[in-house]
Formats: sequence, C-alpha cells, structure tokens
Amino acid sequence: MYYIQQAIDNASDGDTIYVYDGVYDERIRVDKSIIILGEDKNITIIKKGCSIYTDNVILKGFTIRCRPIGILETAIYIQSENNEIQDNIILGELNTEKGADHNEISNNYISWKTAISLESDENIIQNNIIEGYVNYGILLIESDNNIIQWNEFENQGISLTISNGNTIRYNNFLNIVNAYFINSYDTTWNGNYWLLWPHILPKPIHGRFAPFFDKFNLITPYIPLLNFDWHPAKEPYDISP
Repeated sequence: MYYIQQAIDNASDGDTIYVYDGVYDERIRVDKSIIILGEDKNITIIKKGCSIYTDNVILKGFTIRCRPIGILETAIYIQSENNEIQDNIILGELNTEKGADHNEISNNYISWKTAISLESDENIIQNNIIEGYVNYGILLIESDNNIIQWNEFENQGISLTISNGNTIRYNNFLNIVNAYFINSYDTTWNGNYWLLWPHILPKPIHGRFAPFFDKFNLITPYIPLLNFDWHPAKEPYDISP
C-alpha cells in the first residue's frame, strides 16, 4: 500500500510530490520544503490531517480531514513560516502556532467548529469559503498585521482577541453572528458585505476593552467599544475558490 508519508520521507528540499487520487488513511508530517500536489481535491483524501513543521511548503489539491491532537481537532497544523495552503477541501480546524508567520491560505473550502485559528502574524487569508458552525469562522488570538480578504463567511464570522493592526476587507459575512473583538486595536474594516444590514449605513463592529482580561479568563469587567466598517458593500461579492 502506498503512503504519502513514505514519499515525504524519501524527498529532498525543493522536490514536488504528485499524489494520485485515493483515500490515504494517515496523518502526514511535513518536515521538508517541498510541494505536495493532489490529483483531484474531491477524491484525493487525507483522512487524518497534516502537520507542517518546516518553512516553504505548498499543499494543494486535497480533501483533508481531521484527527484529534490532544484537545485540538486539527486538519492542518502549521508550526512554520512562508507556507501556502491552496485549493483544498479542509474538514477540520486549520491552526497556526505562535511564530508561524507569513503563511498564505487561499482558495479553500474550510469547515469545522472553528474553521481557522491563528496565533501568528502577517498571514494572508483570501478567497476561501469559511464555515465555522459552532464557534467562529476565523479566531485570531495574539495575531497582528494579518490580511483577511475576499472570503465568504457562512454561519459564524470572525473574532479578534489581543490582535492588532489587522485588515479585514471585501469579505461576505452571510451570518448573524458576524464580528467581535476584545482588546484588539487598529483594525481596518472596509468594504465588507454584511447580510441583514442596511448597506447605506456604516456597519458597527462590537467589541470590548477588558483591563484584566487574558485569553484564559473570559469573565472579567469590561468597557464596550465600537469599530466601524465605514463603506460596507451593497451587494455580496462573487467568491468561488
């Protein structure tokens, strides 16, 4: 039986691994700077997810399901920089560790309780269909200067916690629970489409300043705050990864 991990173990930095369609009952561990291409994302399936531990990896063309790691249910776990996650169907959480900066997540369909969880900086998340069906579509914790654009949020939206200087623009928020922030500053909200909002008016984004807050203690006194998307889009964008 063929395993993707065998090909990774035998590869060198700079190699490309082409994976034929099929179901691969494994979790792959990527520790080399390589390109991994699936033949057809609909029928090239990694059942137990992927962990990326080195920089400059491209992962493209798969259905990637999750397997619990401790308390996390991660389909893709990233602990490195300058990686590209493109054109996949991701059925589980995509999670970046602290310091896993400068990654690009684009042209994917991502669905899980929380679809994307970031604890890293200067990433680009664009042109994805994001479905968070319990918690959030995207959760940012201590994550600065990320660009989140041209995405479609279904069911749940985005939450920022202790995350500064992020840009959130040109997205479709097709949900009622759409955006929230805690102790997060200098966020640019611009040109997003908000379902059930009169689009001639600026869209308020509710948040709070909690002077005694930390990410492990959610019950604390707070002061309400507002940000605004001053120029919300009048019509939804055509977003189709």
